[in-house]
Amino acid sequence: MIQIRKILQCVDNGWSIRKVNRETGISRNTIRGYLHRAKEQDVGIQDLLKLDDSELNRLILQPITEEGLRYKALSEQLPHIKKEMRKLGVTRKRLWAEYREQHIDGYGYSQFCDYLQQWLKAGQIVMHHHHSPGELMEVDYAGKKLSYIDKDTGEVIDGESLITVLPYSNMIYLEVLPNQKQEHLAVGLVHALEYYEGVTEAIKLDNMRSAVTKSDRYEPTFTDLMDEFAGHYGTTAITARVGKPRDKASVEASVRIVYQEIYAELRDQVVFSIDQLNAAIRPLLDQLNDKQMQGRDYSRRSRFNSEEKPLLRSLPTSRFIVRKTAQYKVQKNYHILLGEDRHYYSVPFRLVGKTLTVRYSFKVIEIYHDMLRVATHERIRTKNEWTTVPEHMPPNHQHVREVKGWTAQDVEAKACQIGEYTLQATKQILSRKIFVEQAFNSCLGIQKLGRKYGNDRLELACKRALSHGATPTYKMIRNILELRLDQAEIQNKIDFNTPDHNNIRGAQSYQ
Repeated sequence: MIQIRKILQCVDNGWSIRKVNRETGISRNTIRGYLHRAKEQDVGIQDLLKLDDSELNRLILQPITEEGLRYKALSEQLPHIKKEMRKLGVTRKRLWAEYREQHIDGYGYSQFCDYLQQWLKAGQIVMHHHHSPGELMEVDYAGKKLSYIDKDTGEVIDGESLITVLPYSNMIYLEVLPNQKQEHLAVGLVHALEYYEGVTEAIKLDNMRSAVTKSDRYEPTFTDLMDEFAGHYGTTAITARVGKPRDKASVEASVRIVYQEIYAELRDQVVFSIDQLNAAIRPLLDQLNDKQMQGRDYSRRSRFNSEEKPLLRSLPTSRFIVRKTAQYKVQKNYHILLGEDRHYYSVPFRLVGKTLTVRYSFKVIEIYHDMLRVATHERIRTKNEWTTVPEHMPPNHQHVREVKGWTAQDVEAKACQIGEYTLQATKQILSRKIFVEQAFNSCLGIQKLGRKYGNDRLELACKRALSHGATPTYKMIRNILELRLDQAEIQNKIDFNTPDHNNIRGAQSYQ
C-alpha cells in the first residue's frame, strides 16, 4: 500500500509514468493498471490518498475484473480437479483439456498448472500446535523393524518398535515388542508410563487394530482392553484422524530421530532374544533423552524433569494386568481349549457342555460360570498339551489317574493291608509280569475281589492258589472264590499208590 500511495502522489505531482517507473522500480504496465483502476472509482487522487489502507486496497487491488472472474471459475473447480488426479491414468493435461471444453476463454496449460500447484501447496501449510506439560502422550509403531537371531534355528526374527513421546518435553520411549497384538501393546504402554513415572491426561494413538475396533473422527470405538487400560490409569484414549499423520506430528518426528540415534548404533550389533535387544536399546535411549536438543539450551530429560514430570498424574499402586476375555464350551473330556495357545485346561466335570467365560492374562487363566470362578490355572503356552486338576475329574477318572501314578511298592503296601498270602501272591505276580501296567491291573483286580468276597476269604483263596506252586493269577483266585474252594481243606499229603500191572518195568530194565 505504501508503493500505491507513492505512485498516486507522484502522478498527482505531474510525473510521467516513465519517471514513476524509474523512481519506484515498478513496471510501467503495473503503474498503468493501478491508475486505470483509480480512474474507474470516479474519485480524485487526493480523495484516494485520504482513505485508509483497507479501503484503498479494496478499490485499487481487489476490483472484480474479467481476470478475477476467470480465476474464480477455475478456483471453484480445483477441489474436483484434485480428486480426479488420484484416479488411475488421469493426467493434468487431460484435466486441463476438460477444463478448456467448459471454459473456452480459460487459462492456458502452463498457467492452469501454476494455479493448480499454488492451490495444492496452500493445502500443505502446517500449523504449530502448542502442548501443555503433562497433557498428552503420543503413540505409534516405527515402520522399520529391529531384529534378533533365534539361537536354536538361526532365524532372523523381526520385532515391532513401539515409540511414545511427550510432545511438550519431547521425552521419548522405545521398546521392541514381539508383535502388535493388543496384549503386547498394553504391556508396552505400561512400561512407557513407568519410564515417565507418571500418567498424562490423554494418550493419542494411531488407528491401530490392537487399540481401535472402529475408527471415527469424533467418537472412535476402542477395544475392551484399551478401555480397561485407560480406566486403570485414569487417562483418556484418543486417536488421530485416519490418514492424517500430522495429528501426531511429535511421534512421527520421534520415529525419524530414533532411526538416526538408536537404529544406526545397533545396525551391526547381534542379539539373540528380544530381552537382549531391549537391554541394548535402553542406554542409547537414555543417552538420546539426555542429549542437548538442537537449537535449544536444554535436553529432553532436563525439560521433562523440571517442567513436565511434576504435572503428571501419579501411577496407581498396582500395575495394570493385561486380561483378555473369551467364551468356550466345555468338551466331553471336561476341558476347554484356549484357542490362542491351543492348550487345554480342566474345569469341574459337572460343567461338561456348558459355555464358560475365560479371562486370561500373561500368567493366569481364570474360568467363570454364572459370574462365579470355577477354575484357576497357570497359563502355559505349549500347544496341544493338557493342564488337569485332579479335583476336576469324576471319581472313576481320579482312580485311574491315581493308579497310573503308583509304583510296585504302592501295590505291595495295599496288599499288605489285606494279609500275608495276598502280599505273597502280589509279589509273585509283580516279579513274573514283563509289562508293569498289566501286573498292576492283575494285582488291583485281586485286591478288588476282597471288597466283593471279604478279605478273609481272599486270604484263603490266595493261600490255596500259592499251594499249587504255580504263579497265581487273577482268574485263578477269582475261580477259587466263585467255586468256594477257599473254604475246602487243603490236602498237603497226596494219598495215591500206583497199582501193579504188566507195564511196570523194574530196576533191571535200567542196568
